[in-house]
Amino acid sequence: PRVGSLFKQVDYANTLKQIAKHGADDFYTGKLAKHIADFYQKEGGILSLQDLKEYKAKWIKPLSIKYREFTVYTQPPNSSAVALLEELNIMEGFNNKALGHNSSSYLHRFMEAVRLALADRNKYVADTDAIEVPLAKLTSKNYANRQRERINLKKASDVIHPGNIESTPDGQTTHLTVADHLGNMVALTQTLGAGYGSKIIVGETGLFFSNQMRHMHLEADSPSQIRGGIRPRSNQSPTIILKNNEPVMAIGTPGGDGIWQRLAQVIINILDFDMTIQEAVSAPRFVYGGPQETGNTVMPIWRVETGIETNVLRSLEKLGHRIEVVTREGGAVNGITRDPTTLVLSGGADPRGRSYAIGY
Repeated sequence: PRVGSLFKQVDYANTLKQIAKHGADDFYTGKLAKHIADFYQKEGGILSLQDLKEYKAKWIKPLSIKYREFTVYTQPPNSSAVALLEELNIMEGFNNKALGHNSSSYLHRFMEAVRLALADRNKYVADTDAIEVPLAKLTSKNYANRQRERINLKKASDVIHPGNIESTPDGQTTHLTVADHLGNMVALTQTLGAGYGSKIIVGETGLFFSNQMRHMHLEADSPSQIRGGIRPRSNQSPTIILKNNEPVMAIGTPGGDGIWQRLAQVIINILDFDMTIQEAVSAPRFVYGGPQETGNTVMPIWRVETGIETNVLRSLEKLGHRIEVVTREGGAVNGITRDPTTLVLSGGADPRGRSYAIGY
């Protein structure tokens, strides 16, 4: 469509009218469901009417840990957000403020924590309806202590394997954070996967579906191996943080495997370095830039933003980290903080993406 022209989505409008008239069940069991299933069968797809009928949305219990005097809540598997909690648990054992924000000592520890969490995510995380994920062990302080001891403070590990729990890029993801004057907070992340998801309009519905099945694997030893009846692993990590049972932060971001990496950095920016929400989301960041989704070993390859000092980058390279300097690492964090004393709400919008903070 040309700039200034009116783009009409007539089929999509008719679909919304049909749902409004007949209810959400029409999408899963009614005429709309049959239209969707018929299209997939005609075009050689595998989605069936039975698949739609058997789908059920669930209310689920969030994962949580204590980080210093704060309680951090986020999404359980099939989400990878357990890695966010493992990173925070590991970093809690360091005096981050004394190390200095984005110093080489701080970043080295953080990068190794990310790699430890990533290796565990690849090894253990999948749909909990299909496989038992050892969440209590992965989020325990004892396990974090053992993982922290694996970090060599003088060099980057050549290869990081998953921990032994038995011994105790941009797509079409959007994040929305909302808070009101009563202290209610919502952190909502939704995704189509890659740009425009599957890139196929489903018949005359005006709908296109996601391509999230790309997060499933063919390897026989993968917990996210592709098979019927399970949800693919995802990266969405909407997060809400409380202090003394009072909500103080809601936060999230799009951006693939970088989601739970950049959130850990922004959260620590606020909780340990006393930054405002806007300072925290704007501060220079890093993300792991290697092949994140496959395998049980994690090599040190990092996309590091130009705002981090050159001498710090050289120090990291001497420690064994492979660095790619980028102007922006990709994600766009947004969040809201709430002062439990004054009840003032503050919004932070990431300058890296199409993010906005609006209050009224």
